[in-house]
Amino acid sequence: MRNYRNLVILAVVSAALVVPVCTTLAKAPKAVVDAGSLIPAVDVFRGTKYVNVYSQAAAVDGAEGSFTVDQPASAKWVTFFIGVNNLIPNSTYRVYFDWNGINESAPIGDCSTAGPCTLMGTLTTDASGIGSYYYEGLSLPVGVYSLSVYINQIGVKINHTVLISDNLDFTINP
Repeated sequence: MRNYRNLVILAVVSAALVVPVCTTLAKAPKAVVDAGSLIPAVDVFRGTKYVNVYSQAAAVDGAEGSFTVDQPASAKWVTFFIGVNNLIPNSTYRVYFDWNGINESAPIGDCSTAGPCTLMGTLTTDASGIGSYYYEGLSLPVGVYSLSVYINQIGVKINHTVLISDNLDFTINP
């Protein structure tokens, strides 16, 4: 009887030691919480200042892009991956985040939901006009977010928005 009791105690103690070690070594699963596309600015804000020779040229050349928003389980941050193609080869573009998102059902000619935008960095296209932008470690307060991405061609005097994303939607939990 004593041996049986010792075996039970040994099994319970072993399990108590193994479970925390396994939990500590396991990687937190990542989940794609949103994905979408970037389309020419002329198609997002028709009949507005976003229709210009730069955005029209990008549309004619078939400029487009996509994004994913990843969020590790229970993390208080997200990562963004943005990919673009059919932009001007070997060129640098500015990446802006519009923290308010855009009203995708706004009537033609209404770009009142655009901005204010925050410059987040740049991306450079390769010889084929393909580029990418990755942003990680974005520490945000708890809340629900809906933002959009603007890709701007760097002009002589001003930036020219050529691509705008669907809204990127995610939640930062406590």
